[in-house]
Amino acid sequence: MKSYNFYYLEQESLRSFIETHAIFNSSSLLIQVFTSKSDRKFIKKILDSITLYLPDAYVIGTTTDGEIMSGRVSENRTVISITQFENSSLDVIWVEHSDRGYKSGQEVAKTLIKQETKAIISFGSCYNTSGEEYLYGISSVNDEVVIAGGIAGHDETTTDSYVFTKDKILSKGVVAVSLQSENLVVHNDYSYNWVEIGVELTINEVIDNRVYKIDGRTAYDTYVHYLGKDIAEHLPSSGTEFPLIIKRDDFLISRAVIDVHKDGSLSFAGDFSVGDIVQFGYGDIKSIHQKSTEIAQGIAKKPAEAIFIYSCLARRHYLGDSIENETLPLESIAPTVGFFTHGEFYSTKRKEFLNQTMTLLVLSETKKVQKVENLEAVSREFTDQAISINALANLINVVSSEIKEHRKELEKQKNLFEILFEKSSDGILILEGMHFVQCNEKAYQLMGYNSKEELLSLHPKVLSPKYQPDGMNSVEKAKKMMQLALEKGMHQFEWVHTKADSTPLWVEVRLSPLVIENREYIYVGWRDIGERKELQLALMSQKESLYHQANHDSLTDLANRNLFYIKLEDSINKAKRESKKLALLFIDLDMFKDINDSLGHDVGDALLQEVATRLKSSLRAEDTVARIGGDEFTIIIESVQDIQDVAQKANKLLNEISKPYLFENHTIYITCSIGISIYPDDTESLTNLIKFADTAMYKAKEEGRNRQWFYSNEMTAIISNRIKIDNEMREAVHNEEFEVYYQPFIDTKEQKIVGAEALIRWKHPKNGLIFPDSFIPVAEKSDLIIDIDNWMMQRSMKEFAKWYEEGLNPGILSLNLAIKQLESPTYIERLIFTMEKYSFKPSWLKLEILERHVMQKAEENILKLEKIRSLGIALAMDDFGTGESSFTYLRKFPISQIKIDKSFVMGMQKERDNKEIVKAIIALGNALKLEVIAEGVESVEDKEYLMRHECFLMQGYYFSKPIQREAFREFLTSKSLLSCV
Repeated sequence: MKSYNFYYLEQESLRSFIETHAIFNSSSLLIQVFTSKSDRKFIKKILDSITLYLPDAYVIGTTTDGEIMSGRVSENRTVISITQFENSSLDVIWVEHSDRGYKSGQEVAKTLIKQETKAIISFGSCYNTSGEEYLYGISSVNDEVVIAGGIAGHDETTTDSYVFTKDKILSKGVVAVSLQSENLVVHNDYSYNWVEIGVELTINEVIDNRVYKIDGRTAYDTYVHYLGKDIAEHLPSSGTEFPLIIKRDDFLISRAVIDVHKDGSLSFAGDFSVGDIVQFGYGDIKSIHQKSTEIAQGIAKKPAEAIFIYSCLARRHYLGDSIENETLPLESIAPTVGFFTHGEFYSTKRKEFLNQTMTLLVLSETKKVQKVENLEAVSREFTDQAISINALANLINVVSSEIKEHRKELEKQKNLFEILFEKSSDGILILEGMHFVQCNEKAYQLMGYNSKEELLSLHPKVLSPKYQPDGMNSVEKAKKMMQLALEKGMHQFEWVHTKADSTPLWVEVRLSPLVIENREYIYVGWRDIGERKELQLALMSQKESLYHQANHDSLTDLANRNLFYIKLEDSINKAKRESKKLALLFIDLDMFKDINDSLGHDVGDALLQEVATRLKSSLRAEDTVARIGGDEFTIIIESVQDIQDVAQKANKLLNEISKPYLFENHTIYITCSIGISIYPDDTESLTNLIKFADTAMYKAKEEGRNRQWFYSNEMTAIISNRIKIDNEMREAVHNEEFEVYYQPFIDTKEQKIVGAEALIRWKHPKNGLIFPDSFIPVAEKSDLIIDIDNWMMQRSMKEFAKWYEEGLNPGILSLNLAIKQLESPTYIERLIFTMEKYSFKPSWLKLEILERHVMQKAEENILKLEKIRSLGIALAMDDFGTGESSFTYLRKFPISQIKIDKSFVMGMQKERDNKEIVKAIIALGNALKLEVIAEGVESVEDKEYLMRHECFLMQGYYFSKPIQREAFREFLTSKSLLSCV
């Protein structure tokens, strides 16, 4: 690889440079542009020039406050760097921010990072790019690829900054280029050498990179206090010398001031969090240059064909003319180019956003190390640092004074603590935040610990049970009690602690706020009231026991129907007073009767108890869970802020209930259906609220079970209509109003009929012919589907057997197998009986199962299907592609055929995606050695596309609609159906 760098003046200078250095247009060219001119028109002119002469090159660039070329530092110029790679490929992307950078980082990583990607160079726009968020986004996708570059800069005459590619100029976004090659050698390094000075300070108030309070002062006043007015008044420029330093994983990171706000807050070149511990930093110029020289000496021992420098503009301002002491030595190793940033990207064990650093990206396409002679740092006299020294002296003096005063105050407090603590008959502790800082002897003795140190080392929440006797969470109640103490000046209450031996300790607690040296504490006094509470609790326990028995379910210990009504009425009144919403969840277990019938009531009772436990553990303490009878449960959720929260809780319950249950030697799977009504959105009536939740629950069952459903006003009519259809179907079965239609299967390769699917139609005495979509879903929710399927099986087998007897060879009869049939313990017995009754051979039969149904209890259904397959009956997966089957289960199912869902086939000519899905399903079926049949074929184009991709079995209106038995018999005796094959 070769790298060329030059100062751009105008288009002619670019042309001349390209010709002089014999640079040819290629997609292996990386062009970096660093310009101090924050002018869109000027940038567009540069990009047009590059595109004119090198249209295939990859380009990224940024505005800057200073450029680096051939080791020299310049201002107000434009540098173009051209790197010709020989064995590496490149890719570039630009992303406009939709947030502070996290989503942009994810998009960059997902687009650019491939298996052979070694490094990414990226530039982000100034002020609206959070370096941390951007790097977090990249790391969430890939945390291994080296990231280099930084945030765009600008000079003091403007606040505009841009990053750009050949195709886009952005003021809010990022650009990036990836380098891919097996042979590319990548090395990155950085120079820092700012030192921590002064006391540790705590960030009290911050939003992203804007800091409002540090140790109780405004951020600006903190600089005034520690560094003096001379430095503070010249912020942000003076802040480059004294950044805040934070330590993260033993890695020092600087954050320099970039903006001063009227409210005393300061914006920094990087984010902070509340509670971060920081110190002022000061740059040791000699150490900085010494470190940079050591880095150069290290790079000289590595393969290096190009060196890219992304250095902090704060570093240039601070080092002044001596900045070239660390850039010039690198030029003697390899061509050097770069720019000065508002923050640098660097990769260590993780990706870091840095300030005050010089970061280096060293590239080589060969492992050969070039010999470098006379590599020495350039020596210059350092500039006068009088103001910095004064500020440093002021900082040290203030810190020293505060330390002395602090020691005196500590001595006074020590004496005071000894008197107050050790002489008191009550246990006394001092809290700061959520940490104990002091206690007396009585305190640790009350709690059963051996020393102060043992008690003080514990977090306060460890000393309390999860819940207090009133049902409140101990942590939440403690926060509330402390807030009351702060508001009133003192607060007294009763509390249960957990002693070292896990026994409870009743105490009367007295909380009083303290302020010592501008720091806030809480004085905690404990008085043992165990004997008094023991008598009170004994009396209460008797009353509560009687009340509990009257209002709780004896099996699950949940609230019973009586208590549920009381709780619901109270909750409605409370919601009305507070103008809030509440949600009522009506839960019914799916197919619970089958478990009771097959495994017995003992197992059924154990299952109900475990369901009750899971419901309680999945909800808040304030939510009410009740068993109102059989396998029906209700849940009252108060203070609903967002209906979406209720939906999320309901989903959580569905997932929890559907997990397997282990009883003795049984593994049981069960699901539930949840109906939800909302007060006052749906109704303000208690009775209607229950009725509507119950109606919604039945709608959830109607939609396939194992789901939630919110009540809507239309449901009452829907349920009524469902009941009407259900009643009419029962009469239809008795009156034989159903009829079998057949839709042929065609082998387009052999050009013959190979079977037919039996489809049901309802000849309603009033409404005429009704298609199955209108009544089968209703039948599937009751046992009617079993009666209908039995009728279909007998009628179609009888007719097919007759046609075989007549020598017509109708092929394979395909019947739909309802999931309720499969779950019926007598289904296989009825199937065998029917085949024997009509002399119907198993080889003539194929059963179609719906993908979404059979996946509900996959392991159990596989065993049943294998029994059917062992009879010699073929099995097909119907509506394939619309369910939830995995490749693993697909291989386990004993099927011989998959049917591509007609929604994909019918949409092939309009939707390209559908064609690809159909193609993929055919390939999957062929790979698994399964027959593939396409349903929904409606045109010659559909047929030809399927045949072209080796799917020859088809069904659809192109060949024939579903037809009555007489019409199908005519097809068996003629060739008319095959005229379109």
